[in-house]
Amino acid sequence: MPVPKPSWIVARCRSCSGLAKCDPTKLGAPATCPACGTVLPLPPPSAPASSGAVRDPSALISHLPKPKPSDPLDTSRVKQTNSEEMVSLASERVRVKRKSKRVVKQLTSWEQSREELDRERRPNPTPAWLRKTKIAALALVSAALLGLTVYGVIASMREGGAISEPEEPESGSAPFSELEAASFDRTESKRVYARARATAMQFLDAATWQERLSFCREPKRVRMLMSEYYSNPARPDGPAAHRSLPDQAKVVVNGSLILLSIEMDDFSRRPLAIERLSDDSYRVDWESWVGHCEIPWDELGQRRSALPFRLRARLLRRDYYNHGFQDEQWTSWQLEDRDGQHRIFGYVEHQSPVLIQLESTARSQGTNRPIHVLLEVRFPQSAPAGDQVEITKIITLGWVDTTREDG
Repeated sequence: MPVPKPSWIVARCRSCSGLAKCDPTKLGAPATCPACGTVLPLPPPSAPASSGAVRDPSALISHLPKPKPSDPLDTSRVKQTNSEEMVSLASERVRVKRKSKRVVKQLTSWEQSREELDRERRPNPTPAWLRKTKIAALALVSAALLGLTVYGVIASMREGGAISEPEEPESGSAPFSELEAASFDRTESKRVYARARATAMQFLDAATWQERLSFCREPKRVRMLMSEYYSNPARPDGPAAHRSLPDQAKVVVNGSLILLSIEMDDFSRRPLAIERLSDDSYRVDWESWVGHCEIPWDELGQRRSALPFRLRARLLRRDYYNHGFQDEQWTSWQLEDRDGQHRIFGYVEHQSPVLIQLESTARSQGTNRPIHVLLEVRFPQSAPAGDQVEITKIITLGWVDTTREDG
């Protein structure tokens, strides 16, 4: 007859919470914890079970305390996972990790591309020395162009032997350079300027043209011209109302001619030319002061003289062709009087010396500045229009006639 196996009694160690088994048939033998060796107290003896009955293990440990949630033996909260779920979770983890790497790589490459594009679009900073070099070069070029322009104007004035009347500036400042190339010594400059200024004051303050005549160039020839000029009621006689005369630094000297910029009462400026004669006397050029013409501007359209006559005018290039003056043969210019109140058109034949001289003077003074010229013009035979003339000769550049001698 087989010997029945003993039913083990399980006890919990209070020190390490380990479990120990003891044989209930050997009540004299104490139970010890296999983990830490602590002697465990035995439970009170119970009634022996009937022969052949199987003891319920759960009943043997029902008196023990329930394990804490953190007890490593508490398996109530552990989810049982089979092998297929483990494989699925591992695959998902690998897939998420790979996707995260791709996203990080794309973001990194996008940021790098954006930085490279910004660097390409961003202009390269110009070094300080290069900026300073450019500024200095521009300043030198501007100074050279200004010097060439001034030299061209002075050369054209000296070439014609007369001073051109400068254009009246809109700002009201004097359009004249400083004292230059005087025909007298520097030691005499103050005395000459004082004499010229006194003559100008007497000329401007004269009450009648007869008094003014004594301060004019060529008084014998000019007397008849002045008498005819002031006989027109539209040209009143009397003192020339003005505000101030320029100081010595604003005077232009060319040979024996001295040019003063007179500021009038209406704040406009008019040039006054004074000639220093051989006897050290000073005379005003009245004809250039009033812009005198052999035929007055307001009578050109009615008289239409086919004979050449002298005309003081300001010239500008224009492209107006009509009534026999066509661009295949002629070059068009606009002619106007001193105040710009009367305008006509003058024409010069191609390749003529007159055109070459006008074009050269226009380039030296600038395309937008008028040329002050004493011309010889005429109307064509049976002129169909009273505002078109042929320019036959340039007497002198400027309005001061230096071809005549003092009479």
